[in-house]
Amino acid sequence: MVGPGKTIDEPLSAEAAKLPKPSESSVRLLRDELPRLLKTVGDKLTIDERYECGAIPCEQLDFALQGNRAFGHTLLGIFETGLMELLPQEFIAFATALRSRGAEAGFFSTMLRVWIGTIHATITDPEAEELARPLEWLGQNLDRLDAATSGPMPALTAEQRQFLDLLLAHRRREAAEFALRALDASTVESALNGLVVPVLEHAGLCWQANELTVAQEHAATEICRYVVFRVFDSAPRSKSLPYRAMVVCAPGEEHELGAEMMAAYLEHKGWEVLFVGHSTPADDILRTAETVKPDLVMISVTIVANLPAAVLLAREFRRRQPDVRLVAGGRAAVAGRRVVESEVDAIAADIEEGYRAAVRLAED
Repeated sequence: MVGPGKTIDEPLSAEAAKLPKPSESSVRLLRDELPRLLKTVGDKLTIDERYECGAIPCEQLDFALQGNRAFGHTLLGIFETGLMELLPQEFIAFATALRSRGAEAGFFSTMLRVWIGTIHATITDPEAEELARPLEWLGQNLDRLDAATSGPMPALTAEQRQFLDLLLAHRRREAAEFALRALDASTVESALNGLVVPVLEHAGLCWQANELTVAQEHAATEICRYVVFRVFDSAPRSKSLPYRAMVVCAPGEEHELGAEMMAAYLEHKGWEVLFVGHSTPADDILRTAETVKPDLVMISVTIVANLPAAVLLAREFRRRQPDVRLVAGGRAAVAGRRVVESEVDAIAADIEEGYRAAVRLAED
């Protein structure tokens, strides 16, 4: 799916990129011990906050604990791929969601202190020191990271704002008709990239800023899914092409609307397409591909924690079906380009770029 994000302080990313990547033995220990670490950190945070409600409102503690679990999995994903430069932006996304719900700066210093102490209590040196060092760096830069959480929300055009209002009012048919009027005045690409995608991204940022609930953001996404297929069903389909594609979500990936749009766009352009949705095990994806025999596989990954699974899936495709061409897309694939690009034939930031890459690779 399209993913929200704020502009990150470039010096922060550059400094994080220079942090030593934890060794393979450290990453292996973190992977093995992560369930125990998450439970221990969660228990300690609960004890610290449940009875005082000082650094975060009591009613938001469960949300903070869920975020902390996601943060742990994100850390593992960053360490497994060595993409240390992503550490600031992922922490900022996590901190923004909590700050907008009342968390004070002290919560994050406490959380990092608990993580560091738990790592040292669970894992022996030198691995514990390797794993703790990036967390110590975050703690030393909390003021700079905090400043990055308070950036302005990107503005919507009048047309985009009207479309978002229809989504939030749950006016599904009117939202679809609005998008179809935009289609009459432009193209499928413009209707999606100029209206649906930026509004989805904005809704994600509004959830992050606590301006929308999870339920509201999910409802808007589901209405957008309906709108997208109304747009494609209303547009003339191109003549059939002799190409077959699979569009899949990386194992563990829950965000699938971006991948669905890519699959629908390929089909609109005349391709034969099989879409495989969220959280499908890698072996099922690979066995299906052996039956379908696609010319091209597109792997969508939005969450950084799922990047290692996407990379492993691409490698397994190379081993089992060396002739199939591979394209990666989604926010995490673009952010992790440095690691992903060596495993696939192309990386696409949007559906038009994905389609151009697909045609080029299919015709090679």
